[in-house]
Amino acid sequence: MKTIGIVIPVHSTYVYMIDAIHSLYRYRPNDYELRPLVISYSTFRGISPEEMGLDKIKDMRVDFEPSEHVDRGLTPKWNTGIRMLAQKNCDYIVVTNDDILFTPKWHVPLVDALESNDLALVGPITNAPGHKPVQSIARVLPNYVLSDAPDVLEAQAAEIREAPSSKYVFSSINGFFMMAKTESWLSGAYSSLNVFNPLYSVAGNEDELQIRWAAQGRRIGFCPNSFIFHYRSVSRPKGLRGINGKGAYRKSRFQYVPPGTGAVFYNDQGLLT
Repeated sequence: MKTIGIVIPVHSTYVYMIDAIHSLYRYRPNDYELRPLVISYSTFRGISPEEMGLDKIKDMRVDFEPSEHVDRGLTPKWNTGIRMLAQKNCDYIVVTNDDILFTPKWHVPLVDALESNDLALVGPITNAPGHKPVQSIARVLPNYVLSDAPDVLEAQAAEIREAPSSKYVFSSINGFFMMAKTESWLSGAYSSLNVFNPLYSVAGNEDELQIRWAAQGRRIGFCPNSFIFHYRSVSRPKGLRGINGKGAYRKSRFQYVPPGTGAVFYNDQGLLT
């Protein structure tokens, strides 16, 4: 059975990661082994799996790895995670943000695109595509309704699987969720230690990699039939300002706790179980 490794970097608090892991567990595939790897610089000190709600996950191992004592952004966590998962012989590796929710059969179109050798790097569609509006789920579902409720996400994921669309679209993609074969990550690395250029700690890291890979003749795109929900902007403080600004939906769903506090908080539905 092939293995999909998933690098989940935690920025300040772990509530987003908890819901991401629970959604990954809920919609885990039968045909692939999943190896989620959570990387955080200080969040998990003294916190038990029970407190994080992960004690109910019995047949999917979740690994935790502390990173540097100072949080230097997404890039070093992604680089560390890719190295570790490559050593665990994962066939595919996803690098993502922690403020996401998986949906049913999210992996199927992405793996198909990579196995066809048409794409070296692939992403899904999402509700919050940011600077890549072409990845918006609203382009596939014109009547899209913003919701993080599991039953709504399941219905939307089923609808996009049936929607008439191309298998994939050639395009640069948003860095909130990127998947490639492990061999592609390693052969396309910036250096012997880092896949992503460490000079771009948060913003621009995915753009630098995609420009570099495109120059090598590697094709990049997204699959309109794979949906990942994105709360957006957890790692960027400006995303927490103002109910009408970036991250407004996420802010309405989660109480904000300043970075580095390690405080626990939940959405109004509790943990996704």
